[in-house]
Order: sequence, then C-alpha cells, then structure tokens
Amino acid sequence: MDRCFIVVPPGFEEDAERELREIWPDLLDSAARPHAEALPEIRRERGGLEFETDLFTAVQLNFFLKSASRVLYRLAEFRARDFPKLHERLRRLDVKAWVGEGPVRVEAAAAKSRLGHEKRVVETALKAWGLREDPAAEAGLYLRLDNDLCTVSLDTTGEHLHRRGVSRLRGEAPLRETLAAFCLGRMIGDTPAADVAKVDLIDPMCGSGTFLSEAMTLWSGNFRRSYAFQSYRRLPKLFRQENFAANYRLTTLPPFRFLHGRDVDAGMVAISASNLERARALLPASQADLLSLDLGVEDLYAAAAPADLPGDERWVICNPPYGERLKAPPVEDLHQALLRRWKPRRLGLLIPEHQARVLLKRSGKGLIADAAVKNGGIDCRFLVWDLSGNEIRGTPSAGEIDPTQNNNN
Repeated sequence: MDRCFIVVPPGFEEDAERELREIWPDLLDSAARPHAEALPEIRRERGGLEFETDLFTAVQLNFFLKSASRVLYRLAEFRARDFPKLHERLRRLDVKAWVGEGPVRVEAAAAKSRLGHEKRVVETALKAWGLREDPAAEAGLYLRLDNDLCTVSLDTTGEHLHRRGVSRLRGEAPLRETLAAFCLGRMIGDTPAADVAKVDLIDPMCGSGTFLSEAMTLWSGNFRRSYAFQSYRRLPKLFRQENFAANYRLTTLPPFRFLHGRDVDAGMVAISASNLERARALLPASQADLLSLDLGVEDLYAAAAPADLPGDERWVICNPPYGERLKAPPVEDLHQALLRRWKPRRLGLLIPEHQARVLLKRSGKGLIADAAVKNGGIDCRFLVWDLSGNEIRGTPSAGEIDPTQNNNN
C-alpha cells in the first residue's frame, strides 16, 4: 500500500504537518543520502495525517516529529461485513513476515461498522495470524473499521512518541512532551532560526524541566530511545548500523542560545537537573521562592532577579501551578510579576481556560498566539505575548487539543 498515517493529538494536525514539511528534505534514501523525493499530497483529518510513502521513509519520521503520538504503516485495506470474512481476509496477510513468531500488541477501533465488537475483532486477528497477544509487546498492529472498511496498520513506533528517553523523573503535575513541543512551536511561530538562536529561554517554574528539555532537542532527532520498527524482520539495513544517525544533516544544537530554569521546590530542581543531564545538556537550575504568597506583589520573584542571566533577547515560558494541590498567585499578578522581573521580549503562559479569560480582559495587548489545549484533562489555553511593539500576528485557535488522548488509526 505504501501509505503512512501519523497519529497526533486532535488539534495538533497543522503543527505536525509543518514539522513534516520542515524535516522532509533531510530524510535519507537507502544510500544514506538526503533523498530527492517530493513531499506527497497530505490528507489531514482530525487526529492525524495520511500520505503515500514507503516504509523506509515512514520509519524515519519517528526520530524527528515532536508533536506526533506514533507513526503507522498501512499493510492492507479491505471491506468486511462479518467475522468469517474478516478472518479470511486477515489470514491472507503475512504478518509474521514483519513481526515474527513472538507476541504482539493488537488494538482495534470500530465506528459505523457491523463489526463493532472490538474485543472480538482483536481475537479474530490473533487467530487468523496464529499469534499470541501481549499488551506490553514492542510489536504492534492496529485494526480500524469504519463503515465496514477495515484498515490494518503496523505500528512503527512502539512506546508513545512523547516518551523521549530523557525525562525519567516526574513531578506532581507533569507536562507531556508533545504539548511542550506544541507550545514552543507556537511561541517561535515564524521567527527565523537565526533570530531564535539569539534568544535566552527562561522557565521560572520549570518543575521537572519539560519545556527546557524539549527546547534543547526541538530541531534535532531523537536517537536515544528504541522504536518498534527496529525489532521487525523487514527493518531497512541502514538502521541496523550503529552510527546511522551521523548521516543526517539536521542540527544537533538547541534552537536557543541559553536555557535557564528555576523552581520553588528544591526537589523539582534536582529532578530537572537529572532529566536534563540525561539530555546531555547543561541547565543552570536554582531554587528560588517564586510562589511565596507571603511576599507582596512588588516583591514577587525578587529572589529570582535576572541580573545573572546573559543577553537582552529574553523569552519566558511557563506552566504555572494550578489545581487543588498546587497553588499559585492570581494570574493577573503572575503575569505582571513575570513581565516586571524578567523583562521578556516574548512571554508564553499555559494556564486554565477560566484564568485565560480573566487575564485577556486586562492584558490582551501584544497577544500573538492563543491555542485551546488540554493539560492533564484540564481545559487550558497557551497564550503568547510579543512585547517588542510588533502588531498582533495570529488569531485564537478553535477546538480542543487533548495530548493525553490515545488516537489510534
């Protein structure tokens, strides 16, 4: 079939397509050189992107897509209106040529189909292929039935792509890496790479350091972890070589000039430092009383004065605490304190929807990005202000984005 489906959180489709277009020219051909294939036509649907490409190209997308969940390679597509027909068609598919004799993960999703019993669909597939199921297996297959059209896909990813192989330790309210990458992409917007390279990025509430770890690797490949396709029998030979990653000409440098994180919790500082050490990068992280409600608004963040930071082109991004267990100052005070103490040229805040509505009534000037998202099941918005005097470039996005949703196609 030579088709690929990139699974993304609903609402991330446009950003994932932009990433795909950016990395496409630097993917390799079988001779380990940048390929010369034109980007095929992309069909965008809610929860994913589908286009024609070969397996060799498809598996490489796992290394570079930051806002995607997984990469599926289409194996077959046919119509089946009853289980005997489904079994017959699945039996013709030589799945073992890909995954061998070992156990596999098999998942099914059915909509508007006569075969709506998803558990029975999985049982039928396992019986047809003569395989044993193991939900923890690296090898995975997905069956999607829509209007009696059955699509069988091979999972090339394995563990969800937000598992970067960097952050092993987490805080109380961890930020998913795909959401962090999405926010950073929206914050950068159309800023030229040469200008981003002059920016010092600061997260004064860094927690376990997800924004900063994503910032370090936003424009480079992830070769630290393993992927499901590396265990398949038909693995392209290039990816069996130990140093195949050296063939890519994509940069290994972080987009930003300097990264700095701080947090009120010494434990979080230690976690952040540990995670970023795994990323093989240096993070100057320090403990500071950033959230003390005993301080007046004028003194808020005084312990985190930016005098020790280099450069004047400063951007601040943060996901301040919210919820019942974690407390923070009123969002208007937080916004003003960040502007006053850090004096950023650009400010990005990931905050709950109700706080965003309140804040924008008072601080809408300079807004250049507004995206509705879900963070840990909470309706939030990611807001970006440009404080350099530029006019507003962007409009609020419609729809909800839930990076915690599992969308298997």
